[in-house]
Amino acid sequence: MSVASFRAAAARFGVAAARVIRWHGQRRNTGTYASKPQDGDTRSRRIEAHRETMLTVHEARRDITLDEQRRELSQAGVTVAIATLHRFFARHGITRKKMTGHTVEQDRADDIARRDGLTASAPILAANPGLANSTVPWGFACIGTAVLV
Repeated sequence: MSVASFRAAAARFGVAAARVIRWHGQRRNTGTYASKPQDGDTRSRRIEAHRETMLTVHEARRDITLDEQRRELSQAGVTVAIATLHRFFARHGITRKKMTGHTVEQDRADDIARRDGLTASAPILAANPGLANSTVPWGFACIGTAVLV
């Protein structure tokens, strides 16, 4: 094609001549006018190559921070940033909540029995099970604006 042909095509389609020349060069080099991939994830393949190592470290100590996990991974030969770890876990739907003593205690059998005993012994709590886990001080139950003792 000649420069005049490029200019004529550009005028016909309302684009710049340089754009038509680039499209022609792309067609000559790649065989297609299709756009190149844009944006998107271009680096996760590096971290995904170490997926098993990352999941093994995560399963071994589920309550460690991202920085602690990054240090353990670096000892295993995997160098990553904290943000990379965050995106990895988000991409795989893995939540990373630290287990506190309070949350672990709530599932103990003796704690469950104690809560059930309190609910059964207090008629107001038995009638309103949601109050058993409320922040109302022990022995008090709030219903509307009245406080029952």
